[in-house]
Amino acid sequence: MAGDGDVIEFNDLDDRSVAGLLKSANGLLFPSLAEGFGYPPLEAASLGTPVVATPLPQIRELLGNTVIYAEPTELYQWKRAIEGLAGARAEKAVPPLPNWRDHFNIVLNALG
Repeated sequence: MAGDGDVIEFNDLDDRSVAGLLKSANGLLFPSLAEGFGYPPLEAASLGTPVVATPLPQIRELLGNTVIYAEPTELYQWKRAIEGLAGARAEKAVPPLPNWRDHFNIVLNALG
């Protein structure tokens, strides 16, 4: 088992294993410069795992203020966020996540 400060890379995990790791994690770090839809932060948040992410438009749209945002080049912001997550784990609170009905209401309202 890994000790404090170790980083272990896992390859070829199935969905159940990924969910198990996310549930037990202190947080998900997502310093992406570009992302299609934002599945990793959405999956983590749906399990109540805190997320630190780059403020990409799709992440803001999906998860709003439930994410700790840090610019990808701002190392101090990331350091502070990681230190905050590294302490005692806060009680999990699953943010309200989008659903298809809300999505299509937004689209239809935008179309007029």
